Amino acid sequence: MPNHALFLLCLLAAQTLTAAAAPAYYPTNGWRESTLEAQGLDSKVPAAMVDNITQKHLNVHSVTVIRHGYVVLDAYFYPYRASAPHDVASVTKSITAAIVSIAVGQGLVKTDQRLLSFFPIERPPNADERKQKITIADMLAMRSGLDCGFLWGEQELEQMRRTNEWVKFALALPMNYAPGEKFGSCSPGYHLLSCQAYPNSQEPTAQIRVAIWRRAMRIANPWSLADTEGVPYIPVGLIHQSILQEGI
Repeated sequence: MPNHALFLLCLLAAQTLTAAAAPAYYPTNGWRESTLEAQGLDSKVPAAMVDNITQKHLNVHSVTVIRHGYVVLDAYFYPYRASAPHDVASVTKSITAAIVSIAVGQGLVKTDQRLLSFFPIERPPNADERKQKITIADMLAMRSGLDCGFLWGEQELEQMRRTNEWVKFALALPMNYAPGEKFGSCSPGYHLLSCQAYPNSQEPTAQIRVAIWRRAMRIANPWSLADTEGVPYIPVGLIHQSILQEGI
């Protein structure tokens, strides 16, 4: 084989091995940035949108566009700014669901486990038969059957936060439907899910749970709340680009 052909073959093999070894890009420490045009987008339309929002004082807080793994537009409108946590309300239920899903993947929790089995002390003494059948899957799907999440304005969440025992409050909520029957965006229910994945120093799985929570709370901020047991209620104030990093 001619020397130049051998050289090209070795070069091709080296490039192939390098490409295979290179880790896939993920915005762990922040997003890459680029221009709209470089990522195949026409900047005229987004520019007109930003001008329209500004000129008409529309109630838009920010606009972030990710294209091919690059931030190509990140516009904020007064008084909002990129570094300020933003109230995204129940969007953060997705973070709680991700935490529990990781715990399921690690074998710490099973989706068919009964909710009350995680709370032997706090569970109501004479729990409704339907409540005894609620599973983790029902909680994740927000179809627990609890009379929660059907009223305007997160009333049950506010009531829970005014108590000293969030878990007992959530578990004591009455049943309105059979588990799995009807959707209800119940924030106290999702706090119960947080409790199931939260690390307990007495457990052999504590280190795994700590790693899960460090990942989740990496995007947390001083808005975080916690119950009297120290279990965080997933914060509603998050940085927009951090939300996108989590795939929400």
